Amino acid sequence: MNWKEEGIRRLNESLRPVPTEMNGIDWKSSLSDNSERLAKHISAFANYRGGGYLVFGINDDVTFNPLSKGDIEDIIKKLSNIADNRLVCPIQIEHSVIDYEGHNLLLVYIPEQVQKPIHLRGKDMYASYWRTGGTTRLMDRRKAELLVAESNGVSFEQQIAKSGLTEEEVLSLIFFERIYGLLEKDVPNNKAAILSKLLDLGACLYDGDSWSITNMGAILFARNIKEFPPLIPKSIVVRKYSGNNNKCNSKDF
Repeated sequence: MNWKEEGIRRLNESLRPVPTEMNGIDWKSSLSDNSERLAKHISAFANYRGGGYLVFGINDDVTFNPLSKGDIEDIIKKLSNIADNRLVCPIQIEHSVIDYEGHNLLLVYIPEQVQKPIHLRGKDMYASYWRTGGTTRLMDRRKAELLVAESNGVSFEQQIAKSGLTEEEVLSLIFFERIYGLLEKDVPNNKAAILSKLLDLGACLYDGDSWSITNMGAILFARNIKEFPPLIPKSIVVRKYSGNNNKCNSKDF
């Protein structure tokens, strides 16, 4: 499926059965005068998985707004200029005029970029945008940092859950005694050996100045996952039921 076919598929999906703007597509009746707002849309779609689409010629009430040849030329020219000059790097956009149920619509495709996040030019990477709930919003700092890690080929497990730690802080946060229990080995009597084992397991990293705990190390071996706020939603819940069905009393551990 090429980008145009995918755009039409998303448009159909957003209009039926109940019209709903989705993360991957945004309807526009006409071209906005707000160049920064348009740059934010392009940033959001360039950061979105699979890229995204602006569709010109549809009003908010899902009626169609006729576009003239001049309207279409102006939209393409302005969006191309913004994509070239208002973001951290030039974004090559695609466009096509489509006949949709007898109405001419301008379909503009903003492809996902390899190196993310794409942010506004002249600002730092935290001036990056993304799509959520069918709207364009400022990306939070954690999301921007995760995109940097993903772009650099760092897996989720290898990403950093907490950094800038001392040796003592690492040992206070990681339940290393449990690790040695699982390995059926005695806990060494010196912290250097323990830290070396944590490094070997990928539970932590050392950059020569300070220590960091990886996502894997925190999820598997944290003494208290609440010490790693971004990972709390990913914590493991063990639920013990009393009785023979899940409607009976239960207790989480």
